[in-house]
Amino acid sequence: MQHNQRYLAYLPHSGLSNQRIELANALLLAYMLNRTLLIPPAFFGTVFGWMPREELMSRLEWLTTPKPFNLLCQSPTPKKLASYIQQSRCEEYKHLGILHWSELHDLSPLLVDIQYQFQNIMSMKSIQENLGLSDDDIYKHEDAHLKEKLLFLGGVFGSTRLNVVDPKLKKMQEKIAHALHYRLDTSLGITAQSIVDYMGGKGSFMSLHFRTKDNPFKKNVSINLENFVKNMTEIVGEHESEECIKILPKDIEMTVGKKVNVYIATDYRDPKGKNSTLLPWFQEFPCTTVLSDIPTDLFAPLDDSRDMVSPSKSFKNFLIPLVDAIVAAHGKSILITPRSTFSKYIEELHQVWVS
Repeated sequence: MQHNQRYLAYLPHSGLSNQRIELANALLLAYMLNRTLLIPPAFFGTVFGWMPREELMSRLEWLTTPKPFNLLCQSPTPKKLASYIQQSRCEEYKHLGILHWSELHDLSPLLVDIQYQFQNIMSMKSIQENLGLSDDDIYKHEDAHLKEKLLFLGGVFGSTRLNVVDPKLKKMQEKIAHALHYRLDTSLGITAQSIVDYMGGKGSFMSLHFRTKDNPFKKNVSINLENFVKNMTEIVGEHESEECIKILPKDIEMTVGKKVNVYIATDYRDPKGKNSTLLPWFQEFPCTTVLSDIPTDLFAPLDDSRDMVSPSKSFKNFLIPLVDAIVAAHGKSILITPRSTFSKYIEELHQVWVS
């Protein structure tokens, strides 16, 4: 560490979309404060939400410190309380995956303006050892002087938390947002592109990004579904045709009718199942494809994806929801779920890649 170098760190939490917003905010703060940002890993799956700093730090440390998870995560031993506490952490580990942010986004264009480095092990001990810092060099959000070498913030989530008005900062905010678009040159992007090609190519189908799990989306499934049907009908028109229709040429007006090809990206389990709440959609738009309709061989590029901390753990299942979303972003037009930060992000990708 250079003697005069200053750093900024934060604690990630919640779903991947929220973590990406945290990362965007932290990058802008690092730029504003002229500090090097310590970037934690990205967490997938069932991710813990916000909690007090020490508790959050403890969980992040345990999950990101390499260890023989398979040996540690055995059945708890009767009458040994510690083994049950360990089992609780192991359950979290089993439903969670960890990946380097560089596998998702190319941040290198930001290095002209923002210094950053990746902090793979999220523990105070690891950070202090890596940077050569003492306890007195670290500010943990309470100090008012801000002179310490490392500013360690808690969560920095909030899409409107940094409401900048300065044109220079707004331009940097836009540059950061662009850098945080998904890469298309990794196994994730290659898989998504192969499915887009299977669907007929970019802009040859309509899209829907439909979130149904977690509040407030779960309680609004029926009303959102009704609005999606109404809005898609207004776009494509009412008339019927004999066969499913691709949107060609790409600049055609959307009057192709209800047998237009549609792709739905959704977290709803078995959307075409006989008891599915989403069945009214498929009755209205029978030429709709969902992830389970895609040939399994198109997902082969994900087979070698591995967890960053525990390489024995396959990462394929954690990446498939992102493939689903990226495919939807390549539609001619996309409808998104209200109040979903992830849906809003997919709409942003659509505007860049297709519009």
